[in-house]
Amino acid sequence: MNRVLVVAFIASVVAVALWDIFRRNPQLKDWLRPPAPKPRPRRGPSGTPRIAPAPSRGQVIELRRDPYQVLGIDRDTTEADLEAHITRLREENDPSKLEGMSEELRAHATRRLAEVEAAYAEIMERS
Repeated sequence: MNRVLVVAFIASVVAVALWDIFRRNPQLKDWLRPPAPKPRPRRGPSGTPRIAPAPSRGQVIELRRDPYQVLGIDRDTTEADLEAHITRLREENDPSKLEGMSEELRAHATRRLAEVEAAYAEIMERS
């Protein structure tokens, strides 16, 4: 009888400990769930699976970044703060200020300035 009580006590302590762990770490619930089933491939008219064409060699795939991340600002930044930040970024990345520097550094500044201008244009387009 004593063994049964000891086992029941240990089981209850373990259960409470596990409950506390899951209560403090809700992301563990996702870890315990079985993975979602993989989607079945769409079938074409002939019954064969449709496969998206792979990019050909040398084809550039453009990955778009969040314009707010490119500029390094929050989404709730005011328009006046945005204008001041853009002005500062334009001055920092002005390639004409790097006349005595290497060509690689000037090319990087030119690319960065183009990224800043594109991100700013996208933000202005959205608002």
